[in-house]
Amino acid sequence: MESIQVSFKEVLKKALNFFEEHGIHYVLFGAWAVNYWGQPRSTQDFDFLVLLSEEDFEKLKQKLKNLSSFQMDLEWHKHNPMITKRHARFTCHNVIVDITLPRDEHDEAVLKRRIKRDMSGIPLYVLTPEDSILQKLKTGRPKDFDDALSVFIKQKENIDFNYLRSWAKKLGIYEELNWLFTKVK
Repeated sequence: MESIQVSFKEVLKKALNFFEEHGIHYVLFGAWAVNYWGQPRSTQDFDFLVLLSEEDFEKLKQKLKNLSSFQMDLEWHKHNPMITKRHARFTCHNVIVDITLPRDEHDEAVLKRRIKRDMSGIPLYVLTPEDSILQKLKTGRPKDFDDALSVFIKQKENIDFNYLRSWAKKLGIYEELNWLFTKVK
């Protein structure tokens, strides 16, 4: 994978240091995980899934708000009131940092299956290729299908197909997974 831009790298290090200092169980997902496992594409944010209770998530948000380098995106929160108990958006050096609590049983499994990898010289926890595909299929936007396909194509020799099929059935996205299979010869 190509080098992360300096400002992105600084923000990533700050976020990871915060998680480590506070003992927060996290995993990097979203476009940066796709960039690691699949076809790199541009992105303007980091997405982290964290394993915390809602009460501890509120504490995390307060701790981040008290740091001078992280600012809560109040405008985003104003326009997304229904998800702010489970999702927070911060900016750091003009880079967006989204932090999310697990939404379902699969999200919790993602946190258990996370693996440590090196991204541009930074060790961090990232979700597996299978979980990256499933996360993208769950979200279901056109670019998410493209992302899932890029991970599938690049990682198909290493994919646990039984795991993919099992979770796709549980999550109600089996048709989406089958669509993915039809796109790869």
